[in-house]
Amino acid sequence: MANVWVWTLIVGGVGLVYADNLGIFIIAAVIITLIYSSYRARQYYKRYQQAQKILPYLYNTPTASVERLDCYVKCMGILVNENNLQTPLTHKACNMFFTQQWGLWQAKLKKPQKGYETAKKNLATLVSSEPLLIKTSHGIISLEPQNFLPNALLLMHSTKLEFAEPVFPITVLGKIHAYKKYEVSEYSAERHNQVVLLGKLVRKDGQLVLIPTFSKHHPSIFCLGDFAHIEDFVKDNAMQLYQYVKLHSFVPPLLNTLILIYLLLQ
Repeated sequence: MANVWVWTLIVGGVGLVYADNLGIFIIAAVIITLIYSSYRARQYYKRYQQAQKILPYLYNTPTASVERLDCYVKCMGILVNENNLQTPLTHKACNMFFTQQWGLWQAKLKKPQKGYETAKKNLATLVSSEPLLIKTSHGIISLEPQNFLPNALLLMHSTKLEFAEPVFPITVLGKIHAYKKYEVSEYSAERHNQVVLLGKLVRKDGQLVLIPTFSKHHPSIFCLGDFAHIEDFVKDNAMQLYQYVKLHSFVPPLLNTLILIYLLLQ
């Protein structure tokens, strides 16, 4: 939405200074900018409404059971695996870990914006391979971390540290940038942790297994804790989006309207 602000200031400034000579052009430019920014406001507001509606949808997602095979389900329970593993970065005892190494560099902002922003690229991912077992009211449900975690929204505490050199070998192919520093994010869980998981329930080798959905309309979620953590996350993101909408979408049309009224009165 930065371009809306830029055009608002340009059109507004030119309109105030040169209204007598370029009145028709300025009025037309203001109207076009007003229509465009109003359209953007409507698009972002729709996204905000969608964020609000997702909570009841997640609440009403059916609980994982044998009757819900090949369905999008909610799995709530306790992790029963022993803490036989160690996290790659902090060497903490755990029964699951998911670690990512990012390369950070300064990249130019896209035009018409000027300046630089911090960009990041995932250079390595380390995931525990031992299946996780979740004890639920409907029995034991398993999850394959290497398959599920890289494709899920992780709502859990993470350890983030920065380094001057890569900690783990770079395993991702692609363009290599002049990285300024490296960031490592590490997630882990332990025995008896409470979890809420959302995904697709299938049967493999006689066992119930939760797999990722690969669908934005049915998000795969790994939440450490109870459903309140998911609720807080959705509400916080909806509020941040709404504040973004108000600042970047509603204000430019208001300014353009005031400028248009001033020009019409000249």
